[in-house]
Amino acid sequence: MNKIISFCVLFSFVLVSCTPGNGITLPPDLTLVPGTDIPQQVATYIANALTQPVASSIASNPYSATATPLPGSAAGSSSPTPTVVAASQILYPSSLLGIQFSYPSAWYRQETSDGVFLSSFDPSNPPHKLEWGYDTTSMQFGFKVFITPPGSFDDWVESERQTAYSNQLTISEEERFSIATQPAYRLSLVSGSGGVINKILVEINGRYLEINLEGNYNNNLARAVLNSIQPFTISGIKPADSVTPASGVCGDAISDPVNITLGLDASGLPLAGRCVAIHPSQRIRLINQANGPFAIKFAEYIINLPVGGDLLIDQPIGQYLALGVHFLPMGPVLWVKDSSPVSTITPTPIMTSPQRMTYDVTLADNGKTFYMKIGDELRISLDNAYIWSMASISDPNVLAGAQAGYFAFANGTATLTMIGNPECLNLNPPCGQPSIVFTIIAIVQTDPPPVSTITPIPIMTLPQHVTYEVTLADNGKTFYMKVGDELRIYLDNTYIWSLASISDPNVLGGAQAGYFAFANGTSTLTMIGNPECLNLTPPCGMPSIFFTITAIVQ
Repeated sequence: MNKIISFCVLFSFVLVSCTPGNGITLPPDLTLVPGTDIPQQVATYIANALTQPVASSIASNPYSATATPLPGSAAGSSSPTPTVVAASQILYPSSLLGIQFSYPSAWYRQETSDGVFLSSFDPSNPPHKLEWGYDTTSMQFGFKVFITPPGSFDDWVESERQTAYSNQLTISEEERFSIATQPAYRLSLVSGSGGVINKILVEINGRYLEINLEGNYNNNLARAVLNSIQPFTISGIKPADSVTPASGVCGDAISDPVNITLGLDASGLPLAGRCVAIHPSQRIRLINQANGPFAIKFAEYIINLPVGGDLLIDQPIGQYLALGVHFLPMGPVLWVKDSSPVSTITPTPIMTSPQRMTYDVTLADNGKTFYMKIGDELRISLDNAYIWSMASISDPNVLAGAQAGYFAFANGTATLTMIGNPECLNLNPPCGQPSIVFTIIAIVQTDPPPVSTITPIPIMTLPQHVTYEVTLADNGKTFYMKVGDELRIYLDNTYIWSLASISDPNVLGGAQAGYFAFANGTSTLTMIGNPECLNLTPPCGMPSIFFTITAIVQ
């Protein structure tokens, strides 16, 4: 029974939804400390937090907690700690935890198997605990796992106290306050080695939530995150207020996220214009330039935005607003619309040679040179006893591809290097078989190449491949292609274009202005164009352009 109580009270990161009074099923990947009911991963996390000494800069600034009475409580005086909300925030909804909260946009967020992790530092390169300063904070959000839920919130708090004492932890501070109008409690736990962790307890929507905070609890940033917590429940997508907006007043939003300024000008019109058209996949950032704070419920979100602050809703707008027109106080009308136009582009043949060639490459070709023409392919089939991964391509403008197929895009020389790790390397214990470095060189040129040691094999079964000439007017269009066809992209030269993403590089791949169809399937290509004047001092206010096309290869 003591093991069960210890598991229920002290370790709080396992992400399992539970309702008071109901039984609970532990996740299948939950590993327990041998001989206990304590999750192994959680026990390690707590141990690490409490065995590392805190920084002297924090220890030298002790904080005396102020008791804040609970709603309905008659005891105590209320002296809320003032908070400073960072100007740039991200609003994050967690339907699994049933809460939303805001955090500084410069922080890092990770969804983990235990819940949600926030930190003011890069978790892949964390500072040593002795280097933590006033603004160094990490927060772990998760549900409390109960075998037998407590009878009340106060019973839960008392259990936490007793378990801390039984585990030889010192409670240096206690604080009673509220989160989202619900009773909350903080215990500051200190180990014998000086490690400190703040455990925050709260019950929201009948579910017990714990927030474990390391670093300086009393800095304004960490407390502001706690103050921003609100219940969040997805009850469906908000219906549109209207089907279409008034004609002639709606402009297309291109960037992601879409910046929307809140506030009215002297004539009473929205500062951001009357209407903005947004694709369901885009996100929005609200910027408050009104004369006062912005506090509304928008769809399922509770938004509190101070004057001069900005808030990114970190979710595509189509996940909470239905297609159609939605009204935003002190802002433009939001027209959420989706369009999938059919391509009207007539393909133009560009093949001048009777066929393109493929070169079958095996492990025996390691170190060889291949002389190719634009459009030729290297098809690589290496030893299956190794797990192969791409290491580098010296010039992806000359040669690029994915998996086992690499195409020649432009004249030049490119060296392709792959690394093969033996499969037995993943065994326990791993084998001592060495890895293999595989390298070949591709020389792409228009003139007839010198005699190659590799015999090319024709792979064209159609009389010719075709190219599609794509311009800015084709934004949003769909192109129907065959393997080997090319998209040649010619966009507005007043913008500096860069590739944002290709949804499936196994289907479509390339570089610069040429993209080839590699295999059957669907792939969406997205590019971003920044105006050249953006690099001037001061930069211009001309917006960037979001360019997207879809290739269906069949």
